[in-house]
Amino acid sequence: FLPKLLFRPDGDVDLDLVRSVLEMRSALGPDVARAAAGRRDDAQLAELRRLCREHAAAAGDLDAQQRLSIAYWDVLVDASGNIAYRLAYNSLRHVYETVREAVATVLGDEISDAARLAQITDAVAAGDPTTAAEVARALCERGRRGLEQALAAVLDD
Repeated sequence: FLPKLLFRPDGDVDLDLVRSVLEMRSALGPDVARAAAGRRDDAQLAELRRLCREHAAAAGDLDAQQRLSIAYWDVLVDASGNIAYRLAYNSLRHVYETVREAVATVLGDEISDAARLAQITDAVAAGDPTTAAEVARALCERGRRGLEQALAAVLDD
C-alpha cells in the first residue's frame, strides 16, 4: 500500500512521503540496532561481519555499497527479533526499492559509511545496545540530512 502512495496522481514522486519514510527509518534504525545487540545469534553476527567486510571492500562503488547496506539492515532487523520491526522495515524497504537508484547519490554519505556499519556490528557483537543505537542513529541521520538537503534544493527550484 505504501508504495502506491509514493506517486501523486500526476505521476510525480510525493516528496513529503519520501521524507516521512526516511524519518520513520531514522526512528526505527536505532532501536533495531539496540534490540539486535541483545538478541542476535552467532549466525546473524557472522553475516553482519561478512557484509561489513564486503561493504568496505566495495569502497567507491556506491551501487554495490547500497545493495550491501540493504542486505546489512535486513540481517540487523532479523537480529532484533522484533516481528513488528520486520513488518515496518519491509514496507519501508519496498518504498525505498522504488526510488533506490534515484536516491543513491542523495544518500551517498550514509550508504558509503563503512566505518559506522562496522561500529554497529562491533556494538552488536559486544552486546552493547546503547552504542549500537547511538551509532545507528548517527548513520541514519546522515541519510536523512542528505535527503533534506536534496528536497530543499528541489523545492527551491
